[in-house]
Amino acid sequence: GRGAYQRLFALYKEPLDFISPNNLKNWDLERVEPRELSRSSKTNSSGYLGIRGTKQEINVAKPPSLALRHLTFSYNGGANVLQGVTCDLPAGVLVGITGPPASGKSTLLALIKREYPLKEGMLFFSGVDICEMPVEDARKLSSAVEQQPFLFSRSLGENISLAKPTATPQELEEVIHRAALTETIASLPQGMSTLIGERGVNLSGGQKQRVALARAFLTDAPLLLLDDPFSALDNLTIEGVMRELKALRKTHTILLVSHQVSVLQQCDYLLCFVRGCLEEQGTPATLEAGKGHFNALCELDRLIRAFP
Repeated sequence: GRGAYQRLFALYKEPLDFISPNNLKNWDLERVEPRELSRSSKTNSSGYLGIRGTKQEINVAKPPSLALRHLTFSYNGGANVLQGVTCDLPAGVLVGITGPPASGKSTLLALIKREYPLKEGMLFFSGVDICEMPVEDARKLSSAVEQQPFLFSRSLGENISLAKPTATPQELEEVIHRAALTETIASLPQGMSTLIGERGVNLSGGQKQRVALARAFLTDAPLLLLDDPFSALDNLTIEGVMRELKALRKTHTILLVSHQVSVLQQCDYLLCFVRGCLEEQGTPATLEAGKGHFNALCELDRLIRAFP
């Protein structure tokens, strides 16, 4: 246990080599290669999202695959927050993202949400360069849960339906169930009409996170970006939400930032970041059997569980 602890934190001090795409190991799912833009002026089938380019419509598969090619980014010309990140994430997978603080995890989600500009050729949705899409249309592809969810001083129901004001009662009921909010709402004095106060002051941290999850589930965006959404939830609730996330893989590609080993072990694929570099990637079983960051994290987790 002591060795795992020392190795885990030693990893953060070691000099890191940038990952070369030639050294990446393929995994079982199909590799996604950027392709030439697929454009059509015809009406899309239900399996595609029509994104209007500057001249013609761009087709993005639903759910989308993601491809990162030497993705590098810095804030205001400072030191690189992300450096040379290259990976392929097929459509309809649950991807766990982990690493120490300030390693670039939240920045990566922000770039996918198109909150900051990127150079061409670094980020692709279903083979389409994100720079080819109008910013507002690119943002419609994803729905996010932030580390600190923002809630308004309105009713609980209004905060959830903000993502889709035209949502039917059945749709609201479905996302409430997925976010494990059913019992919470039943316990509130006015149910969905209960006022939650400015920034959700009348709710606990876990309840705020679940309201934000329900809101994200309600959108039609095929890409879910979840930034540490379980930090204030108990293990039983996490297990229930994880079951719902895995069921959503039929229609969504999901990126989930977490530090919890039990959560990461249930993902299809893991990305482990250290100081802005993608240190390792692969299935949870493969990385746990290795000698890198995730293996040390698993050993440390076992030690903590053995001596609570």
